[in-house]
Amino acid sequence: MEKNEVYKEAYLKLAETFAKLTQTKDKNLLQLVTLKGEGYSFYYAPRKAQIMRINKKDEMYLMPWAKDDKDRYYIFVPKGSAGLIVLVPSDDVEIHGYN
Repeated sequence: MEKNEVYKEAYLKLAETFAKLTQTKDKNLLQLVTLKGEGYSFYYAPRKAQIMRINKKDEMYLMPWAKDDKDRYYIFVPKGSAGLIVLVPSDDVEIHGYN
């Protein structure tokens, strides 16, 4: 197999994996969101039990779950191999929809 074909095949597999991360189990898309303001902020990642530094203009997605008891959304941030979920106060979230 030619070198370019190997890269193309690897890229397509990566794109397919990312597409699956931005869908629910029912194949519905997640809504695109950004965080209000500029720069970085820190948010709690419940699975990691850590505070994570997040760039407010990174691509993020609203998880289709109810807000927690502190009125925070669950936001999926596609970072690393699987991404992470952080809790963000609803006042900080700008919902762009299914763009």
